[in-house]
Amino acid sequence: MNNFNHISAIVLAAGKGTRIGQELPKVLYRVAGKPMIYYSLSLLDRVGIKDKNVVIGFKSDEVKASIGRSANYVYQWQQKGTADAVKTALKEITSGVETILVINGDDSAFYKSSTIRRLLRSHEEQGAMLSFLTIRKKEPGSLGRVKRDQDGRVVTIIEAKEASPQELEITEVNAGCYCFNFEWLRINVEQIKAQASNGEFYLTDLISLASNQGKIVNSQEVGEDEWYGINSKEELALANRNMVKRLQARKQPLLFLVNLDNTIIDVDRIKQDLDKEINTFLSSISNNGDKKDYIQKFWQAYDEVKKDRGFVDIPEACRVFASQVQNDYLAESLKNIFFSLSFEDYLLPDAYSFLESLHNMGELVLIAEGDLVYQPIKIRKAGLIPLVDDYFVFENIGEGIKQISAIYKDWDILMIDDQLVNIAEAKKVSPQIKGVWLQYGEYQNEHLDKKDMVICYEQSLAQLLGKITSFLKS
Repeated sequence: MNNFNHISAIVLAAGKGTRIGQELPKVLYRVAGKPMIYYSLSLLDRVGIKDKNVVIGFKSDEVKASIGRSANYVYQWQQKGTADAVKTALKEITSGVETILVINGDDSAFYKSSTIRRLLRSHEEQGAMLSFLTIRKKEPGSLGRVKRDQDGRVVTIIEAKEASPQELEITEVNAGCYCFNFEWLRINVEQIKAQASNGEFYLTDLISLASNQGKIVNSQEVGEDEWYGINSKEELALANRNMVKRLQARKQPLLFLVNLDNTIIDVDRIKQDLDKEINTFLSSISNNGDKKDYIQKFWQAYDEVKKDRGFVDIPEACRVFASQVQNDYLAESLKNIFFSLSFEDYLLPDAYSFLESLHNMGELVLIAEGDLVYQPIKIRKAGLIPLVDDYFVFENIGEGIKQISAIYKDWDILMIDDQLVNIAEAKKVSPQIKGVWLQYGEYQNEHLDKKDMVICYEQSLAQLLGKITSFLKS
């Protein structure tokens, strides 16, 4: 089965991540410098599924802004469980679809594309109404157990809190990745009853429903390294460590590590234009007496958030300001000013040809410091995604370099940055990094020790490229 035009994917991404610590949509927690849902959508791209439908709910604007136009969006206005989310998405799926693939946006980062293709192929070959992935866990904990009859057929999924002592000894658990016959799903998702305890509708109830109807329920077991439930800070940290190992295993020997801000995009000019737009907007909505007060309060909120978090967080700065002036609607308007900027207009001269040339010589990775909404928007809207192998967004460049160095262990790394301090910090972490300093913007007059720089050049990416090319040939 190589043609996937008859398959639609539903990605569940509406939930909160409060158990992990911050008030974020769960799918926007970062794993190795990217939001979790990035890996889910990348997986579907590698499998070859074009019709992707992301169910969003909690802070939906931020999830949508982070993902961009890589998927269709379905709004689950009330988070009433996984079955309700799927039912909502089905209303938006057009005719011609035969199979529905459902994955979670918060635990599918480690699946191999071959695993998903195998599940889809097995689902169709067996004529199953429902297929799903399972995994063996030595310590299943609170995960739902897969109960089978004496012939090995799947009967149901038992939640741990409802399982008997004997059932708790089952080590096979549900990995939360499903294939459904579209028509069967559309009819039977309506039959699911709300849970008495919380009023939610669970997708797992379809397994016992299909079994009771005598339908074929197909399962495929995957290795323990392909699935990680992320419901705590500890599990998030484990996922980060394992993703670094995963990425490390598939990399090549020469890396160009390019800082986005003021190396590829002119952030100083962006700041100037944003300052004008925001001041104009706030002036238009405030009384004359409040005009200066509004403008001053916004930039104070911006600086407070930056100081508190250690990096620029645009969505949070907008929310803090809106809360301070007791007007929640302002947060959306301000975020729109930031997000709707035409970032392509702020690229440094020769940025595209510079990146294309580097990409022809080795692996090319962009890094950025900031939040996981605004920075990906900049990268995407500037048209940079097709030009690079990867990108990472970190709260702190220094901490991010530790993960990058682990992923690209034993590589030759050229780090291209407008800030000497970033290069100096990177070399402390990983001595194999060689610094390339583009003297541009507000940091062009830094007076740090330049002995670790292999190349320094002023303001021209074209000339800098020539220097890099000569250095690599020497």
